Amino acid sequence: MAPSFRSATSLNHVLALKRSQALCIETPPWICECVASYVVLRSNPSIRVVKALLLASALFRSQLLVALGQGSLTYQTTGGVGKEKYLVVPGASLTLLINWDFMTPADLAGFPKIEGSGFYAELWWAPGQGQTESSLQPVPGSLVTFRTGATAGLIQGKSKLEIPDQYGGDSVTLQLRVWDNRGQRVATWTEAEMSPADHGRSNLFDWQLSGLDRSGNSVVGSGNIAAGLHRFYWFVPEPSSLTIGSLGAISLLLMGVCARKRL
Repeated sequence: MAPSFRSATSLNHVLALKRSQALCIETPPWICECVASYVVLRSNPSIRVVKALLLASALFRSQLLVALGQGSLTYQTTGGVGKEKYLVVPGASLTLLINWDFMTPADLAGFPKIEGSGFYAELWWAPGQGQTESSLQPVPGSLVTFRTGATAGLIQGKSKLEIPDQYGGDSVTLQLRVWDNRGQRVATWTEAEMSPADHGRSNLFDWQLSGLDRSGNSVVGSGNIAAGLHRFYWFVPEPSSLTIGSLGAISLLLMGVCARKRL
């Protein structure tokens, strides 16, 4: 609602209201009302108490919007029975590229699944749609391990994961990254890329966050990120030259042993 000029009692009030009205173009209506009321109340000592209450109410509402408006998502790799996005231990060529659009949970039943605290999973993000992989950063609080037993292969996710400085309705680019932490010695993705630890990442996907938008309206959002996961790529480090040399020396030694046995 635009400020009303009828409540102004002087030319100065009218001019001040016009200035406040100009600020309302991209400002939530309830803030505009507070600003307009403040302009009128400013020079009237008889209603200072009302002014104080009004400003306190506006501040409380503003803080409430910040607290409740934090954009969030559901951080899980399963959408329910038959919709699990299992991660298996990299090894066989089949498991180096997992395409969940074509490989059902039953297709992965014969492969050992990642479980326990030996692997980390972390969600990476960037504001806006279609962002590049190099622009992503880890979501605070998204570093988790994996479930065990019957639900092995799924992350120990969260029903609500907040994305910093974002609101409901905002769009972000996401990617899930996983790595072997080598007994918690490889603590970050950057360390995993620079080490011989197995590591991999999902496809990039756009996501709409849930929560209150900047106007205080509730937005459902895209929800569970499991629906956005389609593929996962493992990067198994190639053996070093020292390892290759050692394997070569062992092979030559075994060949020599075999030759002597023939003699």
